[in-house]
Amino acid sequence: MVQLAVATPLSEPIEDGLRISFQYHAPTVGDFHIGLAAVIEELDGTKSYWALAHPPGAPDFHHADCFALTLPAIGGS
Repeated sequence: MVQLAVATPLSEPIEDGLRISFQYHAPTVGDFHIGLAAVIEELDGTKSYWALAHPPGAPDFHHADCFALTLPAIGGS
């Protein structure tokens, strides 16, 4: 597992939610697995944990099961 440098994400309110966008430099060899996750804290302090996939048990965004989005390498098929 390698962490990539990612610029601060941009957030934009949209009609039914929030759009988040970011830029990154994809590897040129091999598939690229991404773990998209967020911790949302409501005004009353309630927290919820969101990800494309969760392992069993307590939230652990570093667990391999969380890396559920696969993108092909640049120039890959």
